[in-house]
Amino acid sequence: MSGQSLHHPEGIYQPSDYALAAAAAGLIPESGASFATLSGEARTIGQVFLAPGGGLSKYQRQLAQHHSCCTVAIRADRTPAPAPAAFHRATLRWAIQNADRVMIWSAAFPNLADDVAEYGIAAVNGGARFLTTIECSSENVEDWNALVERLRRPATVVEVFGPCVAADDARIAEFKKILGLLD
Repeated sequence: MSGQSLHHPEGIYQPSDYALAAAAAGLIPESGASFATLSGEARTIGQVFLAPGGGLSKYQRQLAQHHSCCTVAIRADRTPAPAPAAFHRATLRWAIQNADRVMIWSAAFPNLADDVAEYGIAAVNGGARFLTTIECSSENVEDWNALVERLRRPATVVEVFGPCVAADDARIAEFKKILGLLD
């Protein structure tokens, strides 16, 4: 990783370090939203967690966005799976419309957690300033995909992480192998 990496004193942030730090700090709400500033050697991050219910005020959204990097985690991975309508409308719209990258993660935690975290870190190292991760389930992934497609900016990159994507990747690899494109 380059000098722009997210760091802690022992080296590059690992996904498990970040998740544990967030949980220990009490940032992950069961309902509503939380916002915190996380300071590190390389960056100061505005971290937002959004669960069904209330959201951030306009002032809090502006403050979060003024950090060198802003990350938003939308918690739609519960049972039963909450629909986008269960979330604070203004905060949800802000999180999608301002994102440089949107990661839709429909695999059950901890499946693909490292892939999602590595992708996010690489995006920040590549210049992305605003990342939104939608933690959803296979039951509501299509609703979230449709919402993101409707609200995102044309330049926003959307990446989906989930069981259906893994199956598609395996099928594509098999086709490439048949065509002689893979060893």
